[in-house]
Amino acid sequence: MDLAESEAYIRTFLDEGLPIRNLLSKLQHTDKPKNQSGYSQKYIQTLLGHFARLSESTVPAENANIPTISGETLTPREIDVIRLLAQGLPYAQLADQLQISENTLKYHIKNLYSKLQVNNRMQAVTAARNNGII
Repeated sequence: MDLAESEAYIRTFLDEGLPIRNLLSKLQHTDKPKNQSGYSQKYIQTLLGHFARLSESTVPAENANIPTISGETLTPREIDVIRLLAQGLPYAQLADQLQISENTLKYHIKNLYSKLQVNNRMQAVTAARNNGII
């Protein structure tokens, strides 16, 4: 976590959703600058602040029905990506809307294609529609 803090990683934690948010909530309850685990309270507060700003669709409830395809669970971020892919916008605009780099977007798309067992955007959107994701 020290490396993540020194590089100001945020998205890595947010993409993991509720389990990480719950863990960070447990780690925040101390009055020391660094808690007993050695994690910076300031960084934990920063991450929790970002979680608070996310929409409910990005951080699912614990019992939410998270889509699975061929046994693979889609992350909340992958669901966001496939919904935006369906709009047909260029990658640059999709990345702007998601507030991530194009390289990060392409990473998510590559994972989506693998989970959906497809090779292109059109196949991915069709598979997502057929499986009730969008």
